[in-house]
Amino acid sequence: MLLKLIKYDFKEQFREHIGLYALVFVSALTEIILDSFEFDLVSVFFWALHSLSVIAMLICSLVIIVIYFRRNLLKDEGYLMNTLPVAPWMLYVSKFLTAFVLFILDLIVAVLTFSIMNHGFEWIKDIIGSMSDEFANAGFTMSPVVMFGSIAVISLLYTISMLFFSLTTGYRANGSKDANSVLTFIILYVIGQVANIIVMIFTFFIPLSSKGSITYILTVLTPQDVAGLMNRAVIGALAVSLILTVVYVAGSIYNMTKKLNLE
Repeated sequence: MLLKLIKYDFKEQFREHIGLYALVFVSALTEIILDSFEFDLVSVFFWALHSLSVIAMLICSLVIIVIYFRRNLLKDEGYLMNTLPVAPWMLYVSKFLTAFVLFILDLIVAVLTFSIMNHGFEWIKDIIGSMSDEFANAGFTMSPVVMFGSIAVISLLYTISMLFFSLTTGYRANGSKDANSVLTFIILYVIGQVANIIVMIFTFFIPLSSKGSITYILTVLTPQDVAGLMNRAVIGALAVSLILTVVYVAGSIYNMTKKLNLE
């Protein structure tokens, strides 16, 4: 049943994404055509326009996912969805996985369109090679692909879980449920930032300050020493995001099972 729910949710939301993807591909193809005619100034304009269209696609995709979750589970459609012979966690997991897949699809579309404009995928290899050299020179042991890939995936899961938890928590209350959802999101965002600051203090600044004075740190510590502390800080921040993601997912499912107050 879960697979059927995922298939349904993906199909419904993908329809709303088709226009976004078409816009991004059209802007990329337009830049290619103009570049072939050597309209340099106009080509630069459309390159910038394409970059803005990619940003707009990501923002609109986020809005579509949030509105769909709200409409399908928390508004009028929620009465029907919650009468289906499936557990509430399946409804949630279906929306969660669909949102994750759609965001990954957004990134794939962005990479493909920039590759079209760059006449291939060499630009990706160049970026990765340059970053790998910089990481090696700075003393990082972690690959930039692994680091930024982990940050992207975990940040995406964390953001989705926080948005959905904000909505399910906001719709527990009476009064303006959307306003409560926004307020909940702001509070959760602040909690996440404070948690990351605390992790940064204990994994980077305190260990760094324990090594001696500022003069000692600037003149004696090697880049490898500093990079090692930064690795710990990144891993700590990712661990916090994963923990909060699990908490928000569990909280959302609990809200949907016990406390949801549909309009």
